[in-house]
Amino acid sequence: MADSVLSWQAYGLTQVALAAGDQGTKPMRGDDLLNGGAACYQVYATADGGFISLGAIEEVFWCNFCQALGRVDWITRQTETMPQTLLIAEVSEVMASEPREYWDRTLGAVDCCYHPELDYTEVASWAQVKSRQLLHGEGNLRFAAWVEGATPSD
Repeated sequence: MADSVLSWQAYGLTQVALAAGDQGTKPMRGDDLLNGGAACYQVYATADGGFISLGAIEEVFWCNFCQALGRVDWITRQTETMPQTLLIAEVSEVMASEPREYWDRTLGAVDCCYHPELDYTEVASWAQVKSRQLLHGEGNLRFAAWVEGATPSD
């Protein structure tokens, strides 16, 4: 698993390499685009104790998100200096005003890189998981689909 997700870390690894050569800055948690400093790339709490994730890094996705919420005033704020503490607080307040189900209905079909944070009891019934037949098992044993031809012991 670590081998797979390491490929997702190119941005942060590049920043650290640049910082080591005094050509950049070491990213601090909560200060940068991919580590909590940007409003467009966050996990937000909902009114019912649920969570949603937003990965609207590209301008078009952030624009779609803001328009869906009726907050076009946020569109130009995507490029504010990080950490975007005030913008994050504003988005957090809006997200916390409604339950996760509301955000699923409001943002689920919007092209904005939104996804609800599912708990284990919800995963098996999630439409994508069901339609792609991603879970298998018998009785109390459940496991994710594996590469065709592989067996659970591979």
